[in-house]
Amino acid sequence: MRQPDEDAFVLPDQWRDQIHVWRGGDVPPSAVPAEDAPLAGIRARLPEIRAALPHATGDPGLINAAAAYLAGAADPVGAAVVATIYEELPDHSYDVDTTAAFAHLWAAEHGLAFAAAAAVELGGVLVQDPTHGRGTPIAYRVTAPDADTHPNQLLGSGFGKYILRRTRTLLALAAEPDHRAALAALAERRHDDMRRILAAYLAPTEADWVAEAVAAAPRTEVRSDPRLFLLLLSLTSLDQLAHLHAGWDLWLLTFQEPLCTVAARLGPAIAPVVADLLDREDHDNHRKGILAVLGALPTDEAFDLLVARLDTPHVHAAVIAAGQRFPARALRRLAAAAAGALPGGDAARLAPLAARLLRGHVTAHPDLAAALRPEVPDEHRAALDAATGDTDAVTDAPLETLPEPLVRPLWTQERPVVQPVTVRGLTAPTERAVHWADGEQQRWAATRTDYGQEHTRHLNRAAWQARATALREGTLHPYDHPGFVLDAPEDLVRPLLATWRPKVFWRHDTAAWLKLVAARFGADALPAVLLVARSQPAASGEVLLPFVSAEVAELMADWLVRVRSARSVARAWLRRHRTAAVLALVPPALGRAGKRRRAAEAALRHLAATGSPAEVVELARQHGDQAAAGVESILAADPLADLPPTMPEVGSWLDVYRLPRVLLRDRRHALPASAVEHLVTMLALSWPHGRYAGIDVVREVCDPESLAEFVWALYEQSRADYYVDAKEDWGLPALGWLGNDDTVRRLAPLIRSWPGDGQHVQAVIGLDVLVAIGTDTALAHLNSIATTVKFKGLRAKAQERIAELADERGLSPEQLADRLVPDFGLDERGSLTLDYGPRRFTVGFDDQLKPFVTDQTGKRLRALPKPGVRDDPDLAPAAHQRFTALKKDVRTVSADQIRRLERAMVAQRRWSLAEFHDLVVTHPLVWHIARRLVWVADSGVSFRLAEDRTLADVHDDTLVLPAGAQVGIAHPVHLADTVPAWREVFADYAILQPFPQLERPVHALTDQERASTELTRFHDRTTSTFTVLGLERRGWERAAVKDDGLECWISRPLPDNRALVVNLSPGIAVGAVDYYPEQRVERVWLHDQPGTPEFPTPTTAFGVLDPVTASEVLADLHTLTTTAGS
Repeated sequence: MRQPDEDAFVLPDQWRDQIHVWRGGDVPPSAVPAEDAPLAGIRARLPEIRAALPHATGDPGLINAAAAYLAGAADPVGAAVVATIYEELPDHSYDVDTTAAFAHLWAAEHGLAFAAAAAVELGGVLVQDPTHGRGTPIAYRVTAPDADTHPNQLLGSGFGKYILRRTRTLLALAAEPDHRAALAALAERRHDDMRRILAAYLAPTEADWVAEAVAAAPRTEVRSDPRLFLLLLSLTSLDQLAHLHAGWDLWLLTFQEPLCTVAARLGPAIAPVVADLLDREDHDNHRKGILAVLGALPTDEAFDLLVARLDTPHVHAAVIAAGQRFPARALRRLAAAAAGALPGGDAARLAPLAARLLRGHVTAHPDLAAALRPEVPDEHRAALDAATGDTDAVTDAPLETLPEPLVRPLWTQERPVVQPVTVRGLTAPTERAVHWADGEQQRWAATRTDYGQEHTRHLNRAAWQARATALREGTLHPYDHPGFVLDAPEDLVRPLLATWRPKVFWRHDTAAWLKLVAARFGADALPAVLLVARSQPAASGEVLLPFVSAEVAELMADWLVRVRSARSVARAWLRRHRTAAVLALVPPALGRAGKRRRAAEAALRHLAATGSPAEVVELARQHGDQAAAGVESILAADPLADLPPTMPEVGSWLDVYRLPRVLLRDRRHALPASAVEHLVTMLALSWPHGRYAGIDVVREVCDPESLAEFVWALYEQSRADYYVDAKEDWGLPALGWLGNDDTVRRLAPLIRSWPGDGQHVQAVIGLDVLVAIGTDTALAHLNSIATTVKFKGLRAKAQERIAELADERGLSPEQLADRLVPDFGLDERGSLTLDYGPRRFTVGFDDQLKPFVTDQTGKRLRALPKPGVRDDPDLAPAAHQRFTALKKDVRTVSADQIRRLERAMVAQRRWSLAEFHDLVVTHPLVWHIARRLVWVADSGVSFRLAEDRTLADVHDDTLVLPAGAQVGIAHPVHLADTVPAWREVFADYAILQPFPQLERPVHALTDQERASTELTRFHDRTTSTFTVLGLERRGWERAAVKDDGLECWISRPLPDNRALVVNLSPGIAVGAVDYYPEQRVERVWLHDQPGTPEFPTPTTAFGVLDPVTASEVLADLHTLTTTAGS
């Protein structure tokens, strides 16, 4: 078969608008006739410039030249000054054609030679408006510029570039006499470096001018220097390009105009320079432009330079495009690369990538492959044959076998205009109410905040009345708003709430003191809470949870679809107030098209998905049968048709060709490229509005492991792009829609570390990813973050999500945590058999839940043996891999479970007997910890779990508890004088405990301390700052940072919303904790009032503490002061 000529350099049509033409060049210039409108626009403003000249300051010669030009003189300098002043006029047109029309104006007035001279003189004029358009009249400053700074001012806005490019085009089109006259005019004005560069740009066919300008080009660290821009557009030889490449950062060559012009002027030999540009550039759009140029160069060298970069962004697509342009070259060079014979680069690493491309190319060009096979070198032919005859390779699935959303999704089709069902005259309920959950109002009323009462306690009635007047008149200082609303007499505050506009959004504890306001005033507080929540959805949205009104319902619907950071609050509110939500949202859902309707529809669909569609329809019927029918039609709509008015951009950072193939469930077929592109669009559609329904279709037909690998690689691409736009940054959320447990294992450590790198927002999105994945492993990691991560903000966000998940299930967070412990596929004995075929091993766990293995004789091994040649080739590697994954998973979970159970002991948590049996005794992993502890029933009897999982008391007798018994982990305080006996039992059975229980020291308050509000025995003791910080591991919390950057107390949360407070001096310096290496304990007291504990106000005696809590806090205080001096 006859092959097309693949060595001819044919300029792509897309380049023609980018190339700056030159006289006699390969790209013939198009005629650019002067247009009347732009010329009229310039002439209309010349009187304004003429009137401004008498007020101008600076260089009189330049000002006079401008006046002379406007008077009709053929003064090129004056023409340049006038054009430059035009660029500074208020409200002047930035239209390219209008600005470029100066070239036509000059040529029409005084000839092309004059236009060329005036264009060069632009390099000698600087005009500034000191008033930035606000002067009357404006006194422009006109000067001759500094040679090193003016180029940026000349070309930075594009003004000078448009005039220069149009002048260059006119010169390229000019008749020979006019062209010679223009060259003569330019020659007369080449008397400094800037004008020489401009002359070379305007007449790039004057080789001597270009060579002189390039040789004299000043070196600069400014990578965007427009002088380099002009020089690149003037080059006539590869030597000149090499000269610039050696001394300049050629970043400007990554832009399309200079790159296409240089490529068209110098030809394919520029390939190495272009490849070097590619290696230096990380901006995706620039990379794509560079790749398009490199892929258009008709040489093996250029193609090989592309293939050598196959493992970098966007190159894969560029190689495919180059293969379509040069199919024979692609076949030969991809065969070489697939054979590992690629010059340069890591040939062995690139060979599999090239082989994959070669298979696709051969499939697309089978006849070409057969025709060229004899010409392929022997050492490459095997790779070509492998691509031609690889019947075991994964192949693209035929489109007809794929579901419609992956072949012709709705956004690729013309969508019919469907008139939405509207029902007029519907009105939402007008009720404003507050519906408290059990104990919620009391908890909110006891909220501790950084706001304190110490500044308001001295105020009498008259002072409060004065503040009420100031608040009403808008003169009360914002800092005093919380104090007035929380502490002033109720009869003064309540009448002002309807019009109160809180002005303390800068406070980091706004949500906390708003809870106090809500608890005090109930529904009357709603206007203020709404105002703050609208401006701070993420920080303060939760305060709306008890409130019910149509306005709140619509706000929650809006947050559900539009505000990612508040979506969890919206879901919680909708779940809590289902009936009120439906009644409030039916009117906007059946109203006019727009954002309100879309949000209300989405919220109704969410309520139907989390409950029952029939329930939502019946609730809507309270608005009438028409409304019920309208809601029914909304819920029955095809979820695949739920598309935004404007489809999202998938993101310039994405290079789908570098992603792993998405396999179907048969693992022999993969999604073709077109289907992958549709999948990517689905992922982009899902952010930030929630998972698009098409994702579920994809999950049904595709291999889950393959999808997880695909989406992780996609996420890594998004992380690698420094320029990713926030609206396009859906790579991380996508992990939640397609990820699996391996995704969780990779992601969880990143989530834990991100806040330390200033990426709190990313970390919070990561929490939502764990929730979306939703497996036991994912939720176990979420719970671990909620309890152990060191960053308080992230820990709080994780706790919110755990609380939401618990609320959905009707559980407490602690009860949910019991149910989130994975069983890891362990059998009922809490072990696991690893099958190697001829060999088998059993997994067990030690006292710290570290897995170990025993062989078939029961001998404990140091490590699981690696699969050998006699082992089953399929079973053994799978078993070994499973044990490796188990060790990683258990490492995280075991430490968390040990800490969780120790906290349960200290908090004196109790389980029902049924919960104890289902979640502790029979759980294959928790059992290993539980059997190493002493437990206690509410009757006071203590027991342990025997090997057969029955209950045994301290005398080793079997114990049976009544059905209604409550069970907890015994604290030594509970065990009292039975502790020695239990120690003996555990020693006899060689039972090691996972945390100190039987050996735990017990402390008690003295009678005097129980009656006291302070623990004076610890006052005035000195300890190290690092010892103080160590208390964080035991649940203590550091203080809020004061204005001086010091944390002056540390506190431990206690039952009944109390806290044990230790005031410190001088305090912990934030960001430099060793600045004050020692701290003095000033006071130790109980804090149970709103406000900060910065100023000690002890009113509660320590006798309120139960014996276990007292023992634990005393143990901590002893630890704190063991290194204390006097």
